[in-house]
Amino acid sequence: MTGKAQKEIIITGILVVVLISVSISTFSEVKKKKSAAKSPNISSAKRTTYSKPVQKYSKKDFSEIEKTKENLAKLEQESSNLKLKRDVFVHGSAVSEEEIAPSDLTLYGIIWDKDNPIAIINETIVKTGDKVGISTIKKIEQDCVIVNDGSRDYKLNLNLN
Repeated sequence: MTGKAQKEIIITGILVVVLISVSISTFSEVKKKKSAAKSPNISSAKRTTYSKPVQKYSKKDFSEIEKTKENLAKLEQESSNLKLKRDVFVHGSAVSEEEIAPSDLTLYGIIWDKDNPIAIINETIVKTGDKVGISTIKKIEQDCVIVNDGSRDYKLNLNLN
């Protein structure tokens, strides 16, 4: 065995001994902490209790709280009367069933995929075959969408402005 190999074996042996001693000391500390947590020595420990200071509120604070409650009630009432134009969680469907003419349709964007193109028309995500108002999406191309209102086709060009 060469001198280099002997040094490597000695260093490895020392590192193994150090690792074992560190593991044993860590394990014994954890064990001591667990046993101390299970059965604390109350007779030798000095008990200290802490209490939160009592917060005092003024009449102004209560009036602010009441104003906030009133504002919240107003907002809840206003929001209950709102009606959404479409359900954002449903692909390609509109909550309101108003009839939109093809001339009122605006093409906002196209996500081009040869097999499954998608378009954004009047803030609605649509694919071929979906309906927007009275129009059916006939074809989605890279730069335009062809819609049909039941009688004729209309071409919606992508507005890049």
